[in-house]
Amino acid sequence: MAIINYSVVIGGATTQVGTQLPAGSQGTGIRLQDYSVQALVETWSGSVVVDVDQGNTYQATLIGDVTDMSVTGWPPSGEEGKVTLYIKQGTGGYSVAFPVAVKWVGGVVPTLSLTNGDVDVIVLTTVDGGTTIYGFYVGRAN
Repeated sequence: MAIINYSVVIGGATTQVGTQLPAGSQGTGIRLQDYSVQALVETWSGSVVVDVDQGNTYQATLIGDVTDMSVTGWPPSGEEGKVTLYIKQGTGGYSVAFPVAVKWVGGVVPTLSLTNGDVDVIVLTTVDGGTTIYGFYVGRAN
């Protein structure tokens, strides 16, 4: 049996609900009116691990150069995995070394802002368990 778990929040109270599907069945779709994803809020410098099992949205403030980044916890091959990174310059001037396995749109690693307070948005996605990771630079807010 497959179990789909989700949280329903009504008037500030959260209720956990579980729905069991018969073995081998597949849903034909889910229709949502609204949803939200809680961001993991972190400070980054040095070696950073982005664990997709822990969350799909990271709000990171740079407090030093990120010299090594790894992305772990991708779903198995055949399932899409995606993580959105909101990378904010702390005091400014810090760089991020993304995993070399990332294939960037246009073949060019994006240049992040070096200005204090600017936020660059990056999306990383895969359909083969993280063997191939596609990187998309969404844009910058200041």
